[in-house]
Amino acid sequence: MKPRIIIILLIGGLLLPHHALALECAKARQQVDVTICHDSALAALNDRLLHTLAEAIRIIGGEDRAQSPGVWALRNDQNAWLAERAQCAADTDCLRAAMERRITVLSFNPDKQAPAPSDRFVGAYAGLGGPVNLWVMGLTSGNALVAVNSVGGRGGSVCDFSGVGKINRDGRLVVGKPTVKGGGGLFLDLTNNGIRIADIPENRSASALNCGQHGTVIMEYRRKARQ
Repeated sequence: MKPRIIIILLIGGLLLPHHALALECAKARQQVDVTICHDSALAALNDRLLHTLAEAIRIIGGEDRAQSPGVWALRNDQNAWLAERAQCAADTDCLRAAMERRITVLSFNPDKQAPAPSDRFVGAYAGLGGPVNLWVMGLTSGNALVAVNSVGGRGGSVCDFSGVGKINRDGRLVVGKPTVKGGGGLFLDLTNNGIRIADIPENRSASALNCGQHGTVIMEYRRKARQ
C-alpha cells in the first residue's frame, strides 16, 4: 500500500490549512507533496508533525477552539510555514529539516535556527497559585502565541485566555492590547524561574474577563521541563 500524506487537519471546526479532505498520494500535484509521498521517512515525519499540531491546538484552544484567538493565530502561522516549506520542493534534506524544526516549535520550544526576542518566554509553565497552565509558542513573524488556561478546579474557576504577544521596550511580553477597563490583554514578566503575571490593573481586568468567578491568571508560573 502506498503511503498517504494528510495535508489538512480539521479540529474544533477549523480547517488547516486549505483543503477539506485528505489527499491520496496518487493524486498529489504539488512537488513538495509528491516528494513526501515517495519517501516513507518524510511521510512518517509529516504524520508526527500533524499529531503535534493537533496537540498544540488542543492546548491553546481551551474551552472553545473554534472561537479561540490563539487557534486562529496558529492556523495562520501554520499556513505561512507551509508556504515556506513548499520552497523545499524536491529537496528531501530541506523538507526533513523544516519539519523537524516545526515540530520543535509546535512543542513550545524555541527555533534555534530562527532566533527571536520572544524566545526567552517560549515554553510551558505551571501556575504556582492554582491549577493553571501558561503556554508560549514562537511564531514565524517573531511574535509569540500565548495561552493561559485552567487544568481543573471547582465550578467557575476555569480560565481561558489566548492571544499574540510582542516584546515591548521594557522587555515585557505584551499580549493583545492590555487596558484597565477593557480586559484586552496581559503583561508577562520574566522571573528567574519562569514568568509572572503581576497583580496590576490591566492584568486584573483581563483575568476577570477570561476566568470564572473563582479563577485567576495572576500568579507566578514555573517553567516545565523542555519537551
